[in-house]
Amino acid sequence: MADSQSTSHDKPIVQMPWGLHLLSDHTSEARQGGVVVDIIAVHGLGANPDHAWVRHKNTTAGPDKDVRWLTDLLPQTFRDFEPSISARIFCFNYQSAWLGPQLSRNRLEGLAGRLLDDVHNGRGKSGTVSDRPLIFIGHSFGGLVIEQAVVQANSAGGRYEYLIKLIGGVVLLGTPHQGSKSQKWGSILANLARLIDYGETGLMEEVDEKSMKIFDLISEFKKIMISIDLAKTAVICFYENHPTNYLSRVIKTGPWLQRQTSSVVVEETSAVLSGFYSIVLDSDHLKLNKFASPQDGNYMSVSSNLCRIAAAAPEIFRSRRKGTASNQDKYFLVSRERVKDFIGRDSLLDQIWSHFSRDQTGPPPCLILHALGGQGKSQIALEYCRRWRETYRGVFWINANSEMTVTQSYATIAAELPGGSLHGTDDSAALIKVVKERLEQWSEAWLLVFDNYDEPERLPAIRQFIPTKGHGHVLFTSRNRDLSRLGTLLEIPPMAADEGVRLLLRGYDVNDIQQAHHDAALRIVNRLGQLALAIDQAAAYIKYKRMPLDRLGDFLTTYEAERRRILSYTPKKFWEYRKMQSQGQAEHISAFTTWEMSFQQLGSGDEPWKKVEAHFLTLSAFFAPTSITESLFRYYHERYGGKVEWIQKFSLADGDEGDEEDEKSGMLSSGGGTHGTWDSDRYWDIVDKSAELSLLQSVSPGTGQQGASFSLHPLIRDWLQLRLKGKERQKYTQEAIEVLACCAKAYGIRSTSLEERTALITHMDVSLSNDEEILEPQDRLGCNVANRKAASWFASFYAHQGRYRTTESLFRRLVETLKSKVSEEHPLTLVHMSNLAMTLKINGKYEEADSIHRQTLRLRKKVLGENHVDTLISMHDLASLLSERRKLEEAESLCRQTIKLRETELGSQHPDTLSSISMLADILGNRKKYEEAEELFRSTLLTQGTVLGKEHPLTLRTMTNLAVVLRNQKKYDEAEQIDRSVLMTREIVLGKEHPNTLTTMSNLVRLLILQESYDEAERVGRQTLMMQNIVLGNEHPETLESMNNLAVLLMYQNKYEEAERMGRQALMMGDTVNGKEHPDTLLSKEHPDALLGMKNLVYLLMRQGKYDEAERMGRQALMLREKVSGKEHPDTLLSMVNLANTLRRQGKYKEAERTFEWGDEGEGSGSGERRDEGDGNERLRPRITGVLARKLPLSSKLSPHYKGRRRNTM
Repeated sequence: MADSQSTSHDKPIVQMPWGLHLLSDHTSEARQGGVVVDIIAVHGLGANPDHAWVRHKNTTAGPDKDVRWLTDLLPQTFRDFEPSISARIFCFNYQSAWLGPQLSRNRLEGLAGRLLDDVHNGRGKSGTVSDRPLIFIGHSFGGLVIEQAVVQANSAGGRYEYLIKLIGGVVLLGTPHQGSKSQKWGSILANLARLIDYGETGLMEEVDEKSMKIFDLISEFKKIMISIDLAKTAVICFYENHPTNYLSRVIKTGPWLQRQTSSVVVEETSAVLSGFYSIVLDSDHLKLNKFASPQDGNYMSVSSNLCRIAAAAPEIFRSRRKGTASNQDKYFLVSRERVKDFIGRDSLLDQIWSHFSRDQTGPPPCLILHALGGQGKSQIALEYCRRWRETYRGVFWINANSEMTVTQSYATIAAELPGGSLHGTDDSAALIKVVKERLEQWSEAWLLVFDNYDEPERLPAIRQFIPTKGHGHVLFTSRNRDLSRLGTLLEIPPMAADEGVRLLLRGYDVNDIQQAHHDAALRIVNRLGQLALAIDQAAAYIKYKRMPLDRLGDFLTTYEAERRRILSYTPKKFWEYRKMQSQGQAEHISAFTTWEMSFQQLGSGDEPWKKVEAHFLTLSAFFAPTSITESLFRYYHERYGGKVEWIQKFSLADGDEGDEEDEKSGMLSSGGGTHGTWDSDRYWDIVDKSAELSLLQSVSPGTGQQGASFSLHPLIRDWLQLRLKGKERQKYTQEAIEVLACCAKAYGIRSTSLEERTALITHMDVSLSNDEEILEPQDRLGCNVANRKAASWFASFYAHQGRYRTTESLFRRLVETLKSKVSEEHPLTLVHMSNLAMTLKINGKYEEADSIHRQTLRLRKKVLGENHVDTLISMHDLASLLSERRKLEEAESLCRQTIKLRETELGSQHPDTLSSISMLADILGNRKKYEEAEELFRSTLLTQGTVLGKEHPLTLRTMTNLAVVLRNQKKYDEAEQIDRSVLMTREIVLGKEHPNTLTTMSNLVRLLILQESYDEAERVGRQTLMMQNIVLGNEHPETLESMNNLAVLLMYQNKYEEAERMGRQALMMGDTVNGKEHPDTLLSKEHPDALLGMKNLVYLLMRQGKYDEAERMGRQALMLREKVSGKEHPDTLLSMVNLANTLRRQGKYKEAERTFEWGDEGEGSGSGERRDEGDGNERLRPRITGVLARKLPLSSKLSPHYKGRRRNTM
């Protein structure tokens, strides 16, 4: 909130233009060597830009004329403070009205982007001021605009990043960093006015107290200010001390209503930033940016700080340039947030520092903080990082849950450390090595924190991540005691009694706490076993219940009653868990009991709603503990809102009927009907209340379709599951699967980010684990006809994410279930048999895929008829498989039959018919019938362009395949023209980050390599790989294909070391994703989905003279290739050529020649006379050439994958 709009109807609002405007320029008066700065002021919400910085005359105790202090006072104040200071002063204006006829439809990100662009363009035109210091002034919401601009500039990829280094200071006047309590009155007015199109609440919502968006923003802003050394001196937060009444500025209010609606708009706790200067002004919120004269006390405070910041700016700049006395090369990469109320633990923190401050010889010292869950290990580590951060050049926080999370943490560190060698590579081993080497070389101290290393068996090789020398310290947090091999174990005891009392009573005024209250609190702390997490839970419960100090004793009464109830039905599994994690019993039971007490506070006395909240939170425990998003429940609501009673309560249009649970299922009601529109406010109410009761570990702001998300503490997640009886756990497991299946289905029909898909995959993995551990065999996903749809959606989503082995497993279950419980000949069974066959094809299991395809085709002919559309689909799919297996004659014959039948049944211009014609052209191209293939592609393309349109996906696919045929005829110019045309169209229609667009980029890279346009190929190739890592993930098959394309290019450029590193990474990932015997792992150069892999690595090793490894890998590749593809397959021949060349390079001519004996049948090997080794090389060269000429479809030594069309597995 900021200026309210003028309420005088006879005084119209002045419409100032958008953007950055110069108000005053005194730089022409600058002295030689003087200080010259640019000052940019940004107003708040509801402001009239023409009056935002003006104190009007005729106001109480006001001036006798209007005063715009930015121009009327500040320039002279600069001269009086230091004659060498001169400035240009700007204001940034935007439409910010939340009430009235000229409503704002803007959002924070858009305003910040416009501010950055205006500053960038303005300074570019000035030329001589490109490095002039920038000082920002922000009033209320304007401060958030500035902070958002700083964060966006820091992540804009270069365009605005230079502006960060030019910031000399930031002055914030009442900026709502934790929301604005008076926002609610503005929202009420705006909502009422919106009914007549006179109000807008969008911008108001961004300063809501519940806005997690602001929390994340200020966290990033603070990091940036610290990194450029402004935190201590040049970021000033001013705050008000008088209440403001917005309502009275719009309508006439009486004394009572005015008292009720008056409040401090942005309280001190919201206006200040921890670690930054804060100063109070004797003002209400609306006058924080309006001053009457140089003698105004508020103006003197603000202007003196502006003068000091301006005078200090040149020295700060010099420090940045020199890299001295700044944090430019310091790093504080700590992803977790320290709790707001960290209390005590000083002796433990001193012990940690004492351990690390000893004289050390040998490897960096390692300390393990050990305790059972809930003792505060991570928070102690976070507090140590905060207190001693200035001691270290770098503090790096690593999520040690698994090898994947540790590797991801190292990738983040690598991205922050300087050095070009870290960029453009996805080789995790290389990144880890470089990070370790960099830390080992530092002369300053560094700290690595490995958090939650609780399961060493999941990451036994932890030492590979730890530097072996240097001035570093290594800190672990773990629930596992058996880590003394890594270093010194420091046991984290329960909280000291006095610290526990302080934590429990943190919500009370210390002056109100009497000895009797202290004693009552001490009894509670002791009863909770002094377990930090349990005490925090109890404090949240007491605060939520607004329990008076005199009634603290009531807590223990309630606690004992809840504890007995918990113990009466706690399952046996819990006792094993507790015994494993804790040395005693009381502590863990205590934590569980406090959670139960908080859990019982859900619902606020509304019994039906209490059931909904309880069900919601319990169901959440059956997902992964992090990134539980609103979208999971919203998509479930869309599908089952009219059938599942509890989720129906999230409808805007729901009624009060049907509050009792259906006893039969525990999940479903028998009612139907419409389910209404999803109500995000109700979702937020549950999340907010659960967070308030400390049942959630964290809450994150909403991001588009995902909505707000939250995470559960792992122990609370376990407790929510363990408090259930066995049958209940099974029902929740099944419902969690249904929730995720609905989300998977929704994601399949809309564009989603990698972050969204990764989060969903993580939840799905957890649900499959629960499926295996909790459900009976006959009830598992895919093993029951009732959950077949969920299984199908799971399988399809896994396939789209490249998780083909999981896809195969699910489709196998479905096929077996449908065969046994429905019928082998049922159309639904045949659909999933077809899906299974296509998945087997992708997984390289060609024989089984062939068998199932033929079986499906036979049954469809029998059940549906030879001309049925599904039968024709089976014919098409079988022809595609035969083509991939290089059984081209049979593939061509079957494809022609399919075309004929489709033309008869569907018509010659039906998309399915055109798809089969396009595949026939592709087969002809593979048979080197390039002219016929080209002619067929061109005719098909002409028809598709007319019938489907030039931008239709099938049309673009045909264009891509035509480019392949042209490429094979070395018609590179036309092929390039087509590829670039397809790329441009897909960028426009689908967007630059769409997977199909990225596939086209990959095709263009392949063509550029063939044209030897290596510089552009490398640029586009690295860009493609980077985008695929972001959009698809680094384990997706198409990402691995791009890695191989780039590796081939690097090899052609004689950059063998980087090419080898990238090839090994692709091979390793291929092993992980596909298995060692997958064709993509075995790598045929002409296989449609080939990876670089073993064959090309053999060639790279040979070129570098690493003959022993090349020979060993070459023999393995040839053996596996023969097993999968057969001796006569071109891919096998290529593996044979590489092995023969390796042997020849080592002088093993006879053995190399024997490699060709089976491939040279029918031509003989000459006279059969003996030859000595000396002339073997001369005889072997032409024989290698002869085999290549007869057997290989392309002449190039190494061919990266060229993707003509995307897989469509379902």
